[in-house]
Amino acid sequence: MHAISVTGAYHSLQRLGTSCDLVVVTSRQHCIQQPTLDWVAQHFPNVFEEVHFGNHWALEGVSKAKSEICRCASFCRKQTKLQMLS
Repeated sequence: MHAISVTGAYHSLQRLGTSCDLVVVTSRQHCIQQPTLDWVAQHFPNVFEEVHFGNHWALEGVSKAKSEICRCASFCRKQTKLQMLS
């Protein structure tokens, strides 16, 4: 993958990550999941808690809207935090 990151993005996201959990939500297909995860790990190590794939325009597998992924991820994190507090 030849995409480049924006100058200063890593340090800004590191700072932001000290006050909230950061996740990636992408429409990328499952067939390019590993190269995407590798790129995120290379350019943004230890920044994101989770990476979610929408699998849009895929020939195989289920496709999910980003809004649906965000609603589910938010709900799941809230449930986990509530369990941790109990």
